[in-house]
Amino acid sequence: MSEAENPYKDDGIRELLKNYRPSQLDEAVKTVCPFYEPRDREFTSVYLEFHELSKTSILTGLQLRLEELQVVSEEELGSGRVDGSVYRPAVNGGKIMLYGGEQPVAHVALLEVKTGKNVKILQSAAYAYTSKVPVILAEVPVAEVHLVDCETSVRLLNWARRQLDRLKKLRAMDRRIPDGYRCRSCANDSCPYWQDDGRRKSAFLLKERVEQLDGKLAEIVEGMVSVVEGLIERQGFFVEGLQAHTLDEHHAKTGRR
Repeated sequence: MSEAENPYKDDGIRELLKNYRPSQLDEAVKTVCPFYEPRDREFTSVYLEFHELSKTSILTGLQLRLEELQVVSEEELGSGRVDGSVYRPAVNGGKIMLYGGEQPVAHVALLEVKTGKNVKILQSAAYAYTSKVPVILAEVPVAEVHLVDCETSVRLLNWARRQLDRLKKLRAMDRRIPDGYRCRSCANDSCPYWQDDGRRKSAFLLKERVEQLDGKLAEIVEGMVSVVEGLIERQGFFVEGLQAHTLDEHHAKTGRR
């Protein structure tokens, strides 16, 4: 089987992550032109404020629904920082212990909240790969919740590595590919295809973000709860109310399998 046919082969991913921070990966592979240089962008404070408002609403709602687990905000990883995480506090004798326990706490999932159009799937894949913990990605504008597990992260990062290799070959050939709106957002103003970005920002940004806060976040919390419950069951546990049991104990109690 060739490398392209074997997406689980992770040779080269570590090297990829040495050369690119997780936050850089998506921008690096979304262009078709090897000479594209991303422009330094300063986001309006409205974007940042509504990201924080959305994040706090989602995390507090999630903690209210998952009382037996621990939600954490703004967790630092070796490769970057995630918006939050969900922990299984401790395990002792196959049961989740709410307080104490001999074994250390364990991650159930990392959490990323995206409030704009740039979802950065590869960033989440890099976090899942380096931490060996699945990432739950909340896409606020469309109220969608996505799971990036460790297997998927390997496939995505291998694809990114191959795409960057293709761009490197094109650059060595001095081949430029005009890329529509990316030519307007490119910092390489010496390129013959470069265009000035004359677009104006929407005057209705604040209204759009308030509508997201009102109508999307509760739906996102429900989706995240469902994913967390699925991850807990996959790990061999069932969470019910404030108690958590092994699946065998739950099946004995309910008579269902």
